[in-house]
Amino acid sequence: MVNVAVLLSAYNGDKFIKEQIESILNQNGVNVKLTIRNDGGDPEEKTRRIIREYVAKDERVSLLEGENLGCAKSFWQLLREAPEADYYAFADQDDVWLPDKLKAATDMLRGYDDTIPQLYCGSVRVVDSALQPIAGAETGGKAYATKFPLPFIKSIAPGCTFVFNERARGICAEYNGTLDIHDWMMTKIVSVFGEIHFDENAYILYRQHGNNEIGATGKIRLKFRSVKNIMSGKWRRAVAARNVLEAYGEEIEEGRKRELEILAEYGDCLKNKRRLLKDKNYRLRGFADKLGFRVCVLTGKL
Repeated sequence: MVNVAVLLSAYNGDKFIKEQIESILNQNGVNVKLTIRNDGGDPEEKTRRIIREYVAKDERVSLLEGENLGCAKSFWQLLREAPEADYYAFADQDDVWLPDKLKAATDMLRGYDDTIPQLYCGSVRVVDSALQPIAGAETGGKAYATKFPLPFIKSIAPGCTFVFNERARGICAEYNGTLDIHDWMMTKIVSVFGEIHFDENAYILYRQHGNNEIGATGKIRLKFRSVKNIMSGKWRRAVAARNVLEAYGEEIEEGRKRELEILAEYGDCLKNKRRLLKDKNYRLRGFADKLGFRVCVLTGKL
């Protein structure tokens, strides 16, 4: 069986973390090592006590202590300190994994070239705090957006669905630039150097509650939030392109390097704006996504 290192960042997670840990340790068809980084924010140490209980009774579980870094940097620290394994997976503290999640992911990844970065992601089953389905919630990802350069424009899937090989872990761990959202940065980097694969099947009960860092929501509400984020420049797509160029420089294949340069510099160049709007590689699907992209480019909010 393949060995999978599961990387979980915890922050005030005592309410749901036991269910998540149990679901990870009870995965079928793989050997699991679970590394949990406690990212502080726990004055009563409830989360730490729960994690230590598992460390004491199950040798597959280990705890990393450290200062409060925030969600993205905490996961990136886990990438750098991960134990040796065949594959790696991100885990949130409040979901529940179905028993075949890791087997399905690793079975898919084993069919691809392991000498380059490979990343698996997929759909989720959106549920409430009691694990009951939420009607009208966004459950799928953006399967069409897995090819470079679309991951620089569109989020593909939640990071809790990510499973990836050592090449992907290693190339991402090298990145020391600005880090706003760990999973979105990972898809960008992997798309430059490797491949991303989307599974339409859902193997995660993706719990929504008042303390989620980032989650799913109703489809109409999600579209309004997307437009708001576009206009605020929250996702900093051009900045991310510049950061990747600065971090990896000459390692990037020449054609992709030029694509990133156009994206990074589009705001100061009308010619580049036109190229982005006409480039078939940036063809999004759905009215909201298409409109949002055009608004971003024309207003300099990309």
